[in-house]
Amino acid sequence: MISQLDASTTSYTTLLPSGTPGAKPTDALVINGGSQYLQPEKSKSFTAGIDWAPIRWPLIRGSMTYFNITYDNRIQSQNIEATPLAAQPQLFPLTSLNPGLDQVLPYFQAPGFQQDGAGLGPAGVTAIIDNQLENAETTVEQGVRLDGQYTYDAEGLGRWGLSFSGNYLLVDRTAIEAGFPQQTNVTNTIAEPPKFRLRGGVTWQYRNLTADLMLNHTGAYQNTLFSPAQDIASWTTEDLALKVNIPPDASMLWRDLSLVLNIQNLADRRPPFLAIPAGDIAIGRSAVPFDGTNASAVGRYVSLEIRKGW
Repeated sequence: MISQLDASTTSYTTLLPSGTPGAKPTDALVINGGSQYLQPEKSKSFTAGIDWAPIRWPLIRGSMTYFNITYDNRIQSQNIEATPLAAQPQLFPLTSLNPGLDQVLPYFQAPGFQQDGAGLGPAGVTAIIDNQLENAETTVEQGVRLDGQYTYDAEGLGRWGLSFSGNYLLVDRTAIEAGFPQQTNVTNTIAEPPKFRLRGGVTWQYRNLTADLMLNHTGAYQNTLFSPAQDIASWTTEDLALKVNIPPDASMLWRDLSLVLNIQNLADRRPPFLAIPAGDIAIGRSAVPFDGTNASAVGRYVSLEIRKGW
């Protein structure tokens, strides 16, 4: 939160289409940055679930959980979409229309001004959108989580296990400020949790050796920086872990020692491509074409751990 309090102020202009056919687009001056008035975030959660452990099949386990999380004073800025300003109610409380030149010029002259993406100069600005970080009134997320596990002892071939866990997001909506009656549905959009996420895999254990191969899947969602919104592809990666435990009857020096080899993103898959409007890219900088909230630019990553207990 300290970095959010002291984040520098930046600004740029962009053109938003008009909601009236044939009318001029809106030349919006967008202000980003931190705020010294931020308050701590708070949350309340409710969960209810069912666990399934059948007597007839004791090696099977399953569970289903419903969750409802309400975040108060959530620190965030708003996604500005390439749609008419009147079609983005989350921006209403942040917007001032037809500002005077004395309001616009200080931003054009400040070091944090990134670019005049609209290309119309200070006199062309018809709206100021103050999109600095602030405490939103509420963000509500509701969803269902499913978990399952199956284990099997194969004679002479070790112990095998299958597992999966999946999240399905039912609701993801936010209100920009206290007293603002309309909440914005941001389900399955850029920089928000995806509607569907799955992780599953297989585990094999034989004597002092354990191997885990896990599959991670993030469902497709929408890039609302464009109108109409563009698709962001799903993303599937694999993780592999190999662990060797030193037998407990080893000498004191080697006892309780284990070696773990981890390989994340085994197939070295790239994150899904995210297109960014040219007007949102600062002069002299290159776009980072992926959503850092739901993907990682780190490719195959290999690590070796040595663990010792005493």
